[in-house]
Amino acid sequence: MKKTLNIVAIFLFLFVMLFTIPTYAAETLSTINVTTSKEKILPGEEVTVKVDFGIGLSSYTVDIAYDKNLFDYVSAEGGTANDNGTRVRVYYFDQAGGSNKRNGISVTFKAKTGLTTENPTSFNVTAEGLANVNGTVTTDYTDITTAIVKNVTVGKATTTVPTENTTTENTTTQPNNNQIANTTTPKTMPKTGGTVYEAIFTIIAVLAVIYFSLKTKI
Repeated sequence: MKKTLNIVAIFLFLFVMLFTIPTYAAETLSTINVTTSKEKILPGEEVTVKVDFGIGLSSYTVDIAYDKNLFDYVSAEGGTANDNGTRVRVYYFDQAGGSNKRNGISVTFKAKTGLTTENPTSFNVTAEGLANVNGTVTTDYTDITTAIVKNVTVGKATTTVPTENTTTENTTTQPNNNQIANTTTPKTMPKTGGTVYEAIFTIIAVLAVIYFSLKTKI
């Protein structure tokens, strides 16, 4: 009889444990979407990378890798963030047992100033520890080990200003007034003939006066 009671007690204990111990199931997260607020980012501008899980999760660890030569980390929402200079890790765990689930995270970066060329780059997103708690049931989701890549372009392209075609026009240089005065042939020629005749008549008149004066004395 005592042995029978012990067996019954063991079965009752196993029955209770069966319904009190959480059960786990592994699934693939069916919907996850990664977007960026901009696809072309100018120097000094900010861009936000958003990761949407598609459902509320109770825990996750998401990594966003970026190019430290092009961006600086600014801030994050959706969990505790840690930046190591090449990737930002956002960690979250719902300590309320699944009542404070979150649907995603967002991380903001700022493009470095002084970028004078367009630089193609990308944000690479991976995740692990994805889980959803509903009462006593915890659903674990497969880690995202193959990065989700979001391509962007950062920087400012150098623009080459086209050289204007120089048109040579035929221009006529107009002489100034002094040049005109020096090169214009005078319309009135000097009257040199009249002056010569006047001198001859004057000489003849003087000779006549001298002649008549000598003749009177004789």
